[in-house]
Amino acid sequence: RFMVDFAHTPNAFLRLYEYLEKKYSYKRLIHVFGCAGLRDKQKRPVMGRYAAQHADVIILTEEDYRTESIDTIFTHIEVGIKKEKRHQKDEGYFFIPNRLDAIKKAIALARKDDLIILTGKAHEKSLARGKREYDWSEFTAIDEALTS
Repeated sequence: RFMVDFAHTPNAFLRLYEYLEKKYSYKRLIHVFGCAGLRDKQKRPVMGRYAAQHADVIILTEEDYRTESIDTIFTHIEVGIKKEKRHQKDEGYFFIPNRLDAIKKAIALARKDDLIILTGKAHEKSLARGKREYDWSEFTAIDEALTS
């Protein structure tokens, strides 16, 4: 099962996790997300920490990185993940820069009764990579990942 949400702040993550825990039953929660480049850097470790507290598997990916290094963004988020000491890199959390590849990884890792959540893009129609905007649909990406 999938859920797509625009959540892209620490508070939005907490509210989403609270909602999921009350309204859904699932074995594991797999969370695919990133943080925008050239934006509020202080929120990144907080989002990582909240994800580590609530998600069983975390897949960090692109979310409008613009001209900022995606590895830098991942490293900032990872600071919060590591604080929880619950996930190991390449076991409980992964760095997958290409968003479609990240969705494919989530599907590959998912088991019966897991829930995959994709946050940060939702309704948006583009991804900012470098100085260019590329067409993007989270829903089309899910369909493509499921059929490839």
